[in-house]
Amino acid sequence: MKSYILFGILITLLQEGKRPYNYLAEKYEVSKRTIQRYCLALEMAGIPTMCTCGRGGGIEILGSFNLKNMFFSKQELQRLSTHLHASPLSKLDHIDKQIEEKLNFQFDSKLPTPAPTFIVDHSAWDEEFKINPLIALLNNELELKKCYEITYINSKGVPSTRIISPYKFVLKDAKWYLFAYCHKRKSCRVFKINRITDLTPIDKKFVENTLTEEEIVSLLNNTFEQIEIKVSAHPSILPDITEWINNPNITYEKNGNAIINGTATKSDELISKIISYSPKIKLLSPKSLINKIKQTTQTLADLYST
Repeated sequence: MKSYILFGILITLLQEGKRPYNYLAEKYEVSKRTIQRYCLALEMAGIPTMCTCGRGGGIEILGSFNLKNMFFSKQELQRLSTHLHASPLSKLDHIDKQIEEKLNFQFDSKLPTPAPTFIVDHSAWDEEFKINPLIALLNNELELKKCYEITYINSKGVPSTRIISPYKFVLKDAKWYLFAYCHKRKSCRVFKINRITDLTPIDKKFVENTLTEEEIVSLLNNTFEQIEIKVSAHPSILPDITEWINNPNITYEKNGNAIINGTATKSDELISKIISYSPKIKLLSPKSLINKIKQTTQTLADLYST
């Protein structure tokens, strides 16, 4: 017997009053006989229920029973609702809707959909769907503790087959990653979502996560290596530059250009960002990154010289 269905039936009957068994069976995707067993469990738990047969019949909870609103304040519920509607999924799935129903129960009327002070848009400009479908799939399967076989494309464009036990999603530098145990490497890894091209559930023992929160944070910090960076930039692009340079220290030259010292996430995307803002930006350090930019720009020059 699943506790979320039992509690869901309780909330439904308290909110909506008498409901037929068929209605509850369809809502929770179980048989009518199963709903009857759940209703019996409610009765055995001391919740006064009454069943009536025939047209207009069903099950209801007697008015003498009251479930106290003791769990959250109105402000806390509104905050939870805001986070719920900022989900990475493009639409609320059945689990999200069950959560929303339970949040609404705390109010005499339906909890208003929040008008947040921010917008979370996970879509690319030219895509119909709001998010990589792999995230939607894994989001529904993560709590089932399944293993998956994936095809993963590394930074050099080479595909390989991996078996993973997925744990958590990570949003970093405006990109989605999957924190999981890699059965091939026999350790935890961070996989970039848009490099996973195939995902298939397989029958293999799930490896439980044994890392503490501190160890997970340390692993993520090591994965997303931060480097010291110094650039010279035209003031017109300063707001954009300071979005991806952390803890910027800004001074100005006599010609009006800004000198920005800070840290940034070491990645191919960092090189692409710097190149895309040329000639309004010049990387001053570190030397290793300057050499990488020279190599990349020379490759581009050779490509377009033919």
